[in-house]
Amino acid sequence: MKCSDCGYDLKEEDKKFPRCGKEVNASHAEKKPKKNHTVMILAIILSAVSIVLVAIGFQKFSSPKIVMLQSISNFAGNMKEAAEMLESNFMAQLSDQDKVKVDGTLELEVDPSLGLNMDPLTMDFVYAEDSSKKNSTIDLSVLMGENGLFDLDMIMADSKLYFDLKEITETYYYTDFDYVSLFEDVATIDYSKLIDIVKDNFTEQIDQDKIEKSKEEISLGDKEKNTTKLSYRITNKMINDTLSGILEDIKNDKNLLENLAKMSGLTTEEFSASIDEALDGMENIEAETYFYYNVYYYGFNNIVMEELADDSTSIQYYHYDQTKEFVVLSEGQEMFYIQMVENGDKTDIDGNLAGYTFSGSYQEQKNGLVMDLTINIGTDQITLSLVSSREDSAEQFHSTAEINLTGNLQGVDLGEGMTVRCDLVYTYGEDVEIPDLSGARDANAMTEEEMNTIITNIQNHPFLSMVYESLMNSASETDNYDDSIYEDYTNEGLDLLQEYEYSY
Repeated sequence: MKCSDCGYDLKEEDKKFPRCGKEVNASHAEKKPKKNHTVMILAIILSAVSIVLVAIGFQKFSSPKIVMLQSISNFAGNMKEAAEMLESNFMAQLSDQDKVKVDGTLELEVDPSLGLNMDPLTMDFVYAEDSSKKNSTIDLSVLMGENGLFDLDMIMADSKLYFDLKEITETYYYTDFDYVSLFEDVATIDYSKLIDIVKDNFTEQIDQDKIEKSKEEISLGDKEKNTTKLSYRITNKMINDTLSGILEDIKNDKNLLENLAKMSGLTTEEFSASIDEALDGMENIEAETYFYYNVYYYGFNNIVMEELADDSTSIQYYHYDQTKEFVVLSEGQEMFYIQMVENGDKTDIDGNLAGYTFSGSYQEQKNGLVMDLTINIGTDQITLSLVSSREDSAEQFHSTAEINLTGNLQGVDLGEGMTVRCDLVYTYGEDVEIPDLSGARDANAMTEEEMNTIITNIQNHPFLSMVYESLMNSASETDNYDDSIYEDYTNEGLDLLQEYEYSY
């Protein structure tokens, strides 16, 4: 017993506290507190209940279907992020503009020391559109050094496509053509909604009872990890039912239907009718396995790998720590492998493609991207460098990219190698200037003399003659026509001219 005043620890025979001299009684003695057994019992019970609830929750939220759906949702989220990158301020501006103009230049330079005797190749083009008036113009020219290879003008107006190939045609020719905007239709698609439709219809097909579960050890970098493997059989019936659901949802979403119809060049009624036709053609079919979708995870839904696999091929996607890996296996042999490891604001790359190893890094910057990639081909080594930039403002969007290929190939030093440059400037609000088309002629009403003149001009052209000869050889090999028909090439020449026309 201790004194409450002096703290002295009293012995059994003591009548007074030696230190303070006070007699021993209840007021001076410090009593030991009684243990509260009720509180302890309640604490133990609550702890036990908490453990049971956590175990039940762990089991419930780690059920095979939950993990499988989480994996699918993660993929959808990644696709949305990619779509959002495309739907930048630039894309948002495009969707609000009727008048868009693009000035572009594409250049190719080859080091003269390589002995290819190739002058710089330059392609300049200007594209302008006014979607409110359904007018567009394209001016495309290709030069080798200072020599022009060809110059093509194309105009979309009045539901017609007009074209004039300098030094080949003497005037504009036209053919019926439904107007298509290169920017308006693409910019108005709600890609996030479309991704959700695909995801929702796919996940609706997942049956908890058909998920197979097993234990499997996999490699995560230099470590082996025990994981739970979930495997789901993807059948042609499941794909058929998923596609039916997607088409039904698109048809029932007015805005998405209109935008997809516009993008395809059809009216809403025509696009809706094509959906109905596709749905009518989908019959009830027996389920046959296409491939398996496998998910590997450990702990509380910690997914570290997804896999698409059939009897011969496997595509694997690993994601753990700061690492992502893609692996393609064929008949058990590695055909492709790439590893990307985040290292601060830079990502390191290593990989292998059919025995050719490569390594490098890329770094996303505020207004661009920098990447270096070295490829080993036997004793040869090639380095690919990319630098891109972009500038965004209320008036225009400017994008540039430069790709440089250096190294050595078959024992030859490439020196400065090959360089490709791309420069694009988008501006908004400029009027589209349509030239005088009153003298244009109907391509379908072309006379035999006109056709022969055009074909002769193509055959005499230093560049287009190679294109013409290639098309003729291709038609000969594909269609196996008799040689006698080729002796009189007038009709065939018209077909090739029209094919050439649409290729541009």
